[in-house]
Amino acid sequence: MRTLTLCLILLGCTNPNANHIGTPLLLPVGALTTGIQNAGYNARRSQVKSYIIANHEQLRADVLAGKGPTLTNLMQIAKTPRGNQAALLTELRRGQTQYFAKDPEPLVVAVMVHS
Repeated sequence: MRTLTLCLILLGCTNPNANHIGTPLLLPVGALTTGIQNAGYNARRSQVKSYIIANHEQLRADVLAGKGPTLTNLMQIAKTPRGNQAALLTELRRGQTQYFAKDPEPLVVAVMVHS
């Protein structure tokens, strides 16, 4: 009888309909995949930030020119989709004072948002 009750309770946790939690039995799997995705994103973001710090002035020149190898490399490191590259360049040109100040963080955020 206990086994049957436990099975019925567990079956109640596997509702296929949309809800705010999802299937409770899959929460550990979701946590694991989210952790892996976050680790990948954080590693890529770190690479982007390091590249921006090392090439800050050349990136500014490439943005002003509208193209250049340093800008192309940054977009490759960030894995910016081709469809987003023009929008990123437009954003960087519009906000030069903000993105090319001493603090690299706004530029890192802008690049990662478009990636």
